[in-house]
Amino acid sequence: MSQGTEMDTLMLPGLAPRDQGAPGHPGARAIHNSGYQREGRDFYATPAWVTQALLRHVRFGGPVWEPCCGDGAMSAVLSGHGYDVVSTDIVDRGFGTPGIDFLACRTVPDGCRSIVTNPPYGDTGSHVGQSKSAKAMLDFLRHALLLTASVQGQLALLVRLNWIAGRRAA
Repeated sequence: MSQGTEMDTLMLPGLAPRDQGAPGHPGARAIHNSGYQREGRDFYATPAWVTQALLRHVRFGGPVWEPCCGDGAMSAVLSGHGYDVVSTDIVDRGFGTPGIDFLACRTVPDGCRSIVTNPPYGDTGSHVGQSKSAKAMLDFLRHALLLTASVQGQLALLVRLNWIAGRRAA
């Protein structure tokens, strides 16, 4: 994710340091912290039913780019519904083309007309260079909109409702 300076934090007195969140920020944690250890690079595979629910309501034009494909969970469902899918990720999880940083891309892959992904939320800066929370997601959204507009295509990002309704996203 891109560099940012904001950190959405919430002070939580009485919690042990390991429960307090991001390294280097004792006494504070990301607002969206679930209380569980974060997966490296914010990797959480999308359950098949989520992508299936999306496809019941949206039809995508042309080949689809899944730029945060992880282990291929969304790509497999999209492909199973007849879409040609270009799957990339910044990390090698054994699926798609690894080493592709979505935020560094200036064009969509050849022929793609839609971007469909469940982006990393960047809640806790779980890897070097990752921004945190709302600012990181907003940067991701802006970049995705620019790329989608460049091909007059479609964009579907699976994000948390509380992010959409949040003050910074609005």
